Order: sequence, then C-alpha cells, then structure tokens
Amino acid sequence: MHMCMHMFVAAAAAGREKKAAEKRAQGQPEKGPSLTKSRAKELVGRLVEVYWDGEDAWYKAEVLRFDEASRAHTLRYTADGYECEEKLSDSSWRGPLPRPTARTAAKRSREG
Repeated sequence: MHMCMHMFVAAAAAGREKKAAEKRAQGQPEKGPSLTKSRAKELVGRLVEVYWDGEDAWYKAEVLRFDEASRAHTLRYTADGYECEEKLSDSSWRGPLPRPTARTAAKRSREG
C-alpha cells in the first residue's frame, strides 16, 4: 500500500474509533455490526434488538425477510407486533439473540 494511502486509512480508522468512543461516553449505542449479504440473509427468522433514538430504548424484533435490492430487513417487533422495513446496516442493532427454549418460555409464563 502506498504510504499516503496507508496514512489516510489509519486516520480514517482513528476517526471512527474516536466517534465510537464519544458515543459510548454519552451512553449512545454504536451502529450495529457490518452486514455482508450472506450475514444479512442469515438473520431471517432470528431475533435482533434495534435501538430507537427517539425513545432511548432497545426493542426486540423478529427478522421476517431480507430484500437484496434495497438491502432492508422486514422486522416484526415482539412487544406490539409492529412491522416495518429497517436498513440494519444503517442502524444501531445487536444480535442475533438466542431463541427462548420451551423451558424458558414456560418459566416466563409462570412468572407472569
């Protein structure tokens, strides 16, 4: 790699890390993990959590579909059944989350 290009890449990485550190210090979540096409497809049928800035909260959602053309996922939020398209690559998200087993689901229903 050419020396100027190497310095540019290093400076860009340092800038990204500085922004991430600032967000962490302010309690704001960072943008979610990067998504390759195969990883984006693997999320279908799984649970993720998406951060909503306006509500300052994480919400669980099931990934229903992935549209390769728009690179957007269709999500159904577990709390209220709300469905929408989200570009996870542009969002603060984490996952995939483990699915509850029959045992943990039964325990939760007893704890009510």
